[in-house]
Amino acid sequence: MNLNKIIGNLGLIVIPFLITGCVTWKDGVRLPDKEDVVKRSQYKVFVDESATIKAENEFLQLSKELMAKGFASTNYYRITNNTYLSKLDFDANGFACIYYPDDNNAEYCVNGINFDVLKKFTDFEYLRNNNTTVKFEDFIIQDRSLISTKQYKNKTEIMRDYFYIKNGLEFVLGYQLGELTGFQYYILDGKALKENKLVLIPLTKVFSLKEVFDRTLKAYGYQVVQDKNSADKIFETEVITFAKYKNIKDSKKQSIILTPKIDGNFNNTTMQLANSLGASSDASAGVGLALIGLNLLGTSTNEKIMFSTVAKYYDKNDENSVENISILQPVTKDFARIEFVQNRYIVADKPHNDIGKTVESYIDFMDGGSMRNKYDKIIKKSNKHKIGVVQ
Repeated sequence: MNLNKIIGNLGLIVIPFLITGCVTWKDGVRLPDKEDVVKRSQYKVFVDESATIKAENEFLQLSKELMAKGFASTNYYRITNNTYLSKLDFDANGFACIYYPDDNNAEYCVNGINFDVLKKFTDFEYLRNNNTTVKFEDFIIQDRSLISTKQYKNKTEIMRDYFYIKNGLEFVLGYQLGELTGFQYYILDGKALKENKLVLIPLTKVFSLKEVFDRTLKAYGYQVVQDKNSADKIFETEVITFAKYKNIKDSKKQSIILTPKIDGNFNNTTMQLANSLGASSDASAGVGLALIGLNLLGTSTNEKIMFSTVAKYYDKNDENSVENISILQPVTKDFARIEFVQNRYIVADKPHNDIGKTVESYIDFMDGGSMRNKYDKIIKKSNKHKIGVVQ
């Protein structure tokens, strides 16, 4: 074999290695350069999700009120499995959805169990377009969830009620919930189901932005703290919407972190921020969906589930300094079904997708003063943030 042929064969080996090579991932993030990690490790970052929790609570309250008043379910559900299965194998990492294309494309999701287990408890006969008025007056709000105080005899009865509730909140009350709160979906808690209890968890808790944010910051090399006062860098985050586009496109919902007057408390800094973004000078007029925009890529349809966030970013002691605050909004993500949110939320040793990319857009701004996706919006950029921490 001549030398040229040997070199050529080596090239066939080396080139693919350079292209596909040895890439290591952790929590959805490519392991960063050591030099950048050293720079980032000097900073303590706090991710504040209090605005999301407040918006989420408004969703819980309205859902509770609407269910107590009663609503006309578009279907009538009748249990056909009379054996009332009692055993349920709980899996802390499990997540399963039952999808019915002929039932208004309804999707019923439970965390903590697997699909084969869920299927055993969804043996129902439903009569489509057979309106049935149902009422649920026994829910309380606790631990960011709706918890039923009803005493259930078995798990099958719980699933039937969940079918009614999910059907009502999505197809009957979905527009009202989406327009007023920006949210409309709940997951059934599998751990509670195992104990014969009905607990509904909103998507904002099941798929927590802060949880992804914190673990991604650590993967990048930043220190993550849970005390705002000890942080060098602060992100005030807010999930604006987690609902079908058709139910939020006309929404007048305002961003909590960009509304000057909340619960009677007036914030002059937020007032100046809101005014700079085009809001009314009225203290109760903040930045709403219509003004801030959903920042859509233009490929979404009415039936897609929209996930949109906004954040205020500032350094320690700059919370009340308008000129030192930046406002960021990554491009809105859309999902055909809740099942796909789950598939793209949990990461192993592979690149982030969707919610993870939203977080990385925020971190990119802190790193270098720009965001990842060309459709991401830097709504307001402080001169202080033109240069990032790794530049």
